Amino acid sequence: MRVVHIITGLGIGGAEMMLYKFIANSDLSQNAFSVISLTDKGAIGSRLEALGVPVFSLGLRRFPSPYRFLKLCQLIRKLNPDIVQTWLYHADLIGGGAAKISCSAPVIWNIHNGVINNNDKLTTRAIAKISAWISGLIPTYIVYVASSSCIFHTKYGYCGDISRVIPNGFDTSIFFHNPDSGNRFRDTLGIKEDAIVIGLIARYDPQKDHHNLLLAVKALISKYSNLKVVLCGDRIDSENTELISAIERNGLVNVCYLLGRQGDIPMVINSCDIVASSSCSEAFPLVVGEAMSCCVPCAVTDVGDSAFLVGDTGRVVPPHDPNALALALDELILLGRDGRRELGGKARQRILDKFSLHSVIREYNRLYTAAVDDL
Repeated sequence: MRVVHIITGLGIGGAEMMLYKFIANSDLSQNAFSVISLTDKGAIGSRLEALGVPVFSLGLRRFPSPYRFLKLCQLIRKLNPDIVQTWLYHADLIGGGAAKISCSAPVIWNIHNGVINNNDKLTTRAIAKISAWISGLIPTYIVYVASSSCIFHTKYGYCGDISRVIPNGFDTSIFFHNPDSGNRFRDTLGIKEDAIVIGLIARYDPQKDHHNLLLAVKALISKYSNLKVVLCGDRIDSENTELISAIERNGLVNVCYLLGRQGDIPMVINSCDIVASSSCSEAFPLVVGEAMSCCVPCAVTDVGDSAFLVGDTGRVVPPHDPNALALALDELILLGRDGRRELGGKARQRILDKFSLHSVIREYNRLYTAAVDDL
């Protein structure tokens, strides 16, 4: 099938990385993919092009001009797709609408947000609400990465009859236990072998609630003088004065490492003894599954499908509760290296059994066939 993917942008993010991994691990003799970014090619665009996948960028800004929307319609018509799959709210509405005008191919919306709340931009909330109103008209199916997201959006007004849940999948051939890689990364940071390293890999965003983790770590440093925290992601750097102030306020200047965006996430994860997700909102956190695939146990907040993902292989606590998060981290620290290694082994097996990337690709291929058969 000729499948055209339309996505809001191709910067580093959960949905963007999932699109890349989905295409990179698909059988390109079975489906021919093209990717349209509503904004620019970002960091992921060149990776897709290296796979031989055509990537187009429209350069849309905050509000799409009629000219660029017409250009999108013309591009879709030229690509003549059998399936149009859109990713994220803006692309669902703009790309899905353009596809409906331009071709007869079924449209599949992908939603990666867990919930919509006042922390989201006004434009994002408006687009989500408009999409809910017309969700019975444009998409053949709406795919959610988490069952909790499906429940929320259905209550929000999205058409429930065409909802499907396909979780994100994980490439276990890339994310695996590699202590040598992790130790080398520790060495570059000057972290001693006996240190206990907690990792939080996420962009700086209110939904990720870095302050929740900082308060939890503050409660532990008097007990563990060898505790270190590795933070990486967009805006996790010395220019983020808000984050720097929070670290200083909590007495964690000599504890935290701010690494910004990192290219080798498996290496970062393997340098950690524990990976934390302190978010107040999630759908299906990729980095938690990636850490589990690397045999690193996780402490997560009970948002989205985080608890379902972790199962009994880590610790789950309420959001906005640094004391509970501190207790969960303490329990994992007290397990010792052997105990964490055993728990991490169970975590990887859970990923292999339930969340492998290839099983997710099979689910999408079945959905493509069903969508075409419904025409």
